Amino acid sequence: MKYIILLVDDDDDEFDLFMEALHGTNLQCDCIFSKNAEKALHLLYYTIPDFIFIDYNMPKINGLKFITEIKKLRPPRDVPIILYSSAITDSLAKNAMALGAFLCIKKPYEINTLTKILLNILTKSRAFNFHFTTRINPGN
Repeated sequence: MKYIILLVDDDDDEFDLFMEALHGTNLQCDCIFSKNAEKALHLLYYTIPDFIFIDYNMPKINGLKFITEIKKLRPPRDVPIILYSSAITDSLAKNAMALGAFLCIKKPYEINTLTKILLNILTKSRAFNFHFTTRINPGN
């Protein structure tokens, strides 16, 4: 099974770290990177990822607003959204979950930790059938 992951983060270095950790899972994954939420929302008209990782501290549209906007889309409103940020607090996590986030993860400092987190999310998604393989017809 190959996963398509959308990472939305305004930090280019974060993409490199994320890719290194993803590579460490030994799972087949394609990662699409967007430096801002506006472009990510546009991408979602053409690509339906299996998971979306979004940073909270983004220019113009922050992570919470992104969750709100994505839930308005036909597909991929049901794609698991993971708020992935160094700014995660209990209050922020509670708000994100109320808006429809699947998980909230504080960015770890070590790649090995991120690798374990990603492996856990991706492999557990198989067990709980969170991996969406069907596409919803836009007319429905």
